[in-house]
Amino acid sequence: MKLREAISALKKMRDVRIDDTLLFHWLSELDGRVQTEIMLAEIADVFGYSVDQYDAQLLVLPPHDGMYLDWLMCKTAEYYGEFDRAQYHRAEFERKYKKYAAWYMNQYRPAARKRKEQERWISME
Repeated sequence: MKLREAISALKKMRDVRIDDTLLFHWLSELDGRVQTEIMLAEIADVFGYSVDQYDAQLLVLPPHDGMYLDWLMCKTAEYYGEFDRAQYHRAEFERKYKKYAAWYMNQYRPAARKRKEQERWISME
């Protein structure tokens, strides 16, 4: 899913009068979380999105990319003070996020990869 598609889907699901800059920030925040918590990227390697990157591909691909809409619905509901709705979408988001994390960690084993990199650096010293 591209940023444009995520924002467009959100705007089809509900009336949103929030500047796209904030929506980009929320999507960057989520992809930053994915990069650090799941992919175990170093902070210096984490990237986000700027407003001119409407066609940028979000990190999480199908079938797990539905988490982006729940994330945006949650953040939007929080923005408007709709806390019951936000709680529902946060729960859906967390369920999908955990499912993606389990799949990614099983598929790519980022902790094992990171450990091997550290061992390699230690052996070079």
